[in-house]
Amino acid sequence: MLCGTTDAQAQRSSQNLFRGGSIEVDLGGAWQTRVALGSLSAPLTGNQGAPVVDLFDTSTAIEAFPAVEARLGVHVSSVFEIEGGFRFARPRLETRITGDFENAPDITASETYSQYAIELNGVVHLTALRFGNGVPFIFGGVGYLRELHDGRELVETGEQAQGGAGIKVLFMRSPRGLVRSVGIRADARVYARRRGVEIDPDEPVRLHGGAGAALVIGF
Repeated sequence: MLCGTTDAQAQRSSQNLFRGGSIEVDLGGAWQTRVALGSLSAPLTGNQGAPVVDLFDTSTAIEAFPAVEARLGVHVSSVFEIEGGFRFARPRLETRITGDFENAPDITASETYSQYAIELNGVVHLTALRFGNGVPFIFGGVGYLRELHDGRELVETGEQAQGGAGIKVLFMRSPRGLVRSVGIRADARVYARRRGVEIDPDEPVRLHGGAGAALVIGF
C-alpha cells in the first residue's frame, strides 16, 4: 500500500509542470511603452494689470525603451510562485519646446539616464488552462525605482506597482539532475509608477505598458 501511494504521488508530481519547493531563474529582456509626463508653460508676468504672456510651452515624456531583466522565483506549489526581479534600462527623457513667443523654431532636448528597478511579484499558474507543456499565468506585485542622471550627480527614487499575464512553455523536463526544466516565458504588463523622474510637483501616478520574454531554467 505504501509503495502504491508513493508511486501515485511521484506520477502526479511528474505530471505537474512545476514542483513545490523548486527554483526558477528567468533571463531575458523587456520593452516598456512611452510614459507621458505632461506639459508646462513658462509665463512672463508684466506690471500690475498687464496680461500674462507664455514665453513657450514644454511637453515631456520618457520615450519607449528596451531593458534587460532577471527573475528568481520559488514555487510554493505547482500553482503559486513568489518571484523577485531586477531590471536595468537606459531610457531617454525627451522635452519638446514649442510655441515660442518670438516665433523661434520648435526644438527637442533629450537626456539618457540609467534606470534600476527591483520587483517582488506573486505568480499564479492557471493549471486548469494548461496545454501540453505550456501554461498561462497571471502576476502582480510592487517595485522600487532608482534613476540616475548622467554623471550620477542626481539620483531620483520612486515606487511602482505592476501586473500582467503571460505564458510559460517548457521544452525540456527531467525528473533528476541539477537542471530540471528549460523553456521560455512571454508576458504583457501594466505599470503604475510614482515619483522617480517627474516634472509635476504633485507627483501623480503614471500608467504605461510593457512586454517581456525570457529563457526559463528550473532547478
